[in-house]
Amino acid sequence: MDEKLTRLYYPEDFQRASIYCLNALEILEEADIESDQEDLDWWLEEYDGLYRLLTNQPPGLPPIPRTTCFGIIYPSLSEFWRRYHRLKFPIKDDEEDTEEDPVDEDENPDSENQQ
Repeated sequence: MDEKLTRLYYPEDFQRASIYCLNALEILEEADIESDQEDLDWWLEEYDGLYRLLTNQPPGLPPIPRTTCFGIIYPSLSEFWRRYHRLKFPIKDDEEDTEEDPVDEDENPDSENQQ
């Protein structure tokens, strides 16, 4: 990442960050980095500064990405942030689905008795 990108205030800053995000995502896809832990660790370290620059985390609240500037949405910032966050902080199997799936009325055995 370019050392000159140290802030996200103006549209030009977001445009430059968007280019960096697109490059990072391209490297992630082309090299199939997710399948090699050593390469994944390198990628996460290489783009940690960009992730932190895009992250807004008020005390006591979860992190949120900064992906808009003056009403302009930068999808590449959002995609990069989402992918980086999921790779850096993977969800454990027991945390994935804590809610039960809603029961479809057709599958509910009690629905026959309600008629």
